[in-house]
Amino acid sequence: MRVTKIVLTVDDSRTMRDMLMLALGDAGFTVVQAVDGVHGLEVLDSMDQPDVIITDINMPRMDGFGFIEGVRASDRYRTTPILRSEEHTSEPSHTVISYAVFCLKK
Repeated sequence: MRVTKIVLTVDDSRTMRDMLMLALGDAGFTVVQAVDGVHGLEVLDSMDQPDVIITDINMPRMDGFGFIEGVRASDRYRTTPILRSEEHTSEPSHTVISYAVFCLKK
């Protein structure tokens, strides 16, 4: 049985990745990181099941909305909590908001 909780963070900002690694690592979480949505899906396929995913919305190659849809396309991750972070306030898409559990403002 796994004791340490695993968090996947997906963010193109090195500063945000470093802050999340520091804060979550210090809190006892195992943190796995990806630099954009495409990389996030690749990392997700090669790691143990994460307990939670934190994703940025505005990223190159594949944004957070595409990443969330890609995650939810797999039955394995259909119930994995996803925290959505973004820099700018905007109205979320009704389709995507049903996939995300929380929205964090940077």
